Amino acid sequence: MKILVLSDQKGEKTGLKDVLLEILSEHQTASVTLNYKNLKPCVGCYGCWIKTPGLCVFTEDSGNELCKQEMNSDAVVILSELTYGGYSADIKSFLDRMISNISPFFKLSHKEMHHEMRYERFPAWITIGYGKSTEEEKRLFTELNERNSRNLFAENQGAITVENQEELRQAKERILALLRGERQ
Repeated sequence: MKILVLSDQKGEKTGLKDVLLEILSEHQTASVTLNYKNLKPCVGCYGCWIKTPGLCVFTEDSGNELCKQEMNSDAVVILSELTYGGYSADIKSFLDRMISNISPFFKLSHKEMHHEMRYERFPAWITIGYGKSTEEEKRLFTELNERNSRNLFAENQGAITVENQEELRQAKERILALLRGERQ
């Protein structure tokens, strides 16, 4: 399985990214540490939908290459510090730029309005939120992952929250099960 691991800077500094890569070592894994300061923010110009379909109009950073890597992967595993139930700034910056990977057209799905798919399939979508957090923040993070994966048409998705490296190691079988498409 071809897996793209996207980590925020703190995930790398705390050693959590290394633990995750160890867990995924039997797979073909590409790893990127995101830094919101090096990735231009989405300005909502919709150029990726209209002017250059599927590509962001900003070409001076790695945004387009990361979106291409994502779509060429079987799974994307995101490692993000839990921030009030959401993603860290590093991860959120990339997620905003991912809009080029979805279509500007809409359809009804799960009794909700969603974008249509731009491509035939979307990779599995697994998020790992880390750090000390409340039960409410963990619940919000899990719900956010579910809603994001629904918008991205990722049939195989899941969210896990951990506080530290040891809890991440203990979640190994759960992570691998999610990659196999086993819901828990």
